[in-house]
Amino acid sequence: MKLTNIKTMVLAVSLPMAIMLSGTAQAKEFIIDDFYDGPDAANVSYSVTDNTVSDGAESTPGNAMPIVGSNHIMQPTPTTTNNPNNWTRTISAELLTGDSLSTQVCANCEAGHMVAGAGGASGISKWIYEGSTLDLRGYSGLYFEYAADLDGGILQFTFTDNAGDIAVVSTAALQNTNNSSDITNPANRTPVTLALPTFAGIPGGLGYGDIERIEIMLTGVADLDFSIDNVKMVPEPGTLALFGLGLAGLAFRRRNNASTLAA
Repeated sequence: MKLTNIKTMVLAVSLPMAIMLSGTAQAKEFIIDDFYDGPDAANVSYSVTDNTVSDGAESTPGNAMPIVGSNHIMQPTPTTTNNPNNWTRTISAELLTGDSLSTQVCANCEAGHMVAGAGGASGISKWIYEGSTLDLRGYSGLYFEYAADLDGGILQFTFTDNAGDIAVVSTAALQNTNNSSDITNPANRTPVTLALPTFAGIPGGLGYGDIERIEIMLTGVADLDFSIDNVKMVPEPGTLALFGLGLAGLAFRRRNNASTLAA
């Protein structure tokens, strides 16, 4: 078989598939939360503080913040589909030791924070996202950036589908970043990528095809101040590779047509 025929066959198969995949949200990153609310959001900065040890978590007033048009939350980049304006974000704080623990969404530094009070304060901060079902298939990685002034914080991510089945992944104990106490400075944040967890056992629901809830939980050590930003799902490498193959085939076709005209 001639080389030209082989290349034509590759082009015929890869280019249509690449074009098809490039038109889906799964060919892009999907922002869970980059903590930028935009100009049309009310109360872009808010926090909740727990001052009583082990009395149950305190949550944001009204229980949940609506997610509105320009928020960079629960959306693909650029926004084309899966634009869930009916999703909400709830934050909570649960004090385990010390005098106070705050969970925050900070507009100025565009990040989520855990801030420990005095007296060796420690506890659990959560950022919870809930709404109508989303199809989040086609992603393989979970990316985020963090800053911490001490070692030991652990992040856990939980995905819940329409039937209540869950997929959970946790980090190891995270290290402090640049030995800095300034967790609000983006320059002090460290990027981390985790493999997206699978739904254990035989789920009764659709898994990532029908996600209704995502929870980020930070368990802190005494006196830990922590910042999290740019939480997003990244596409499967095969999707991007196939898209690249299609573009390469298109480039070959253009070169071949140019050569034919020159002849």
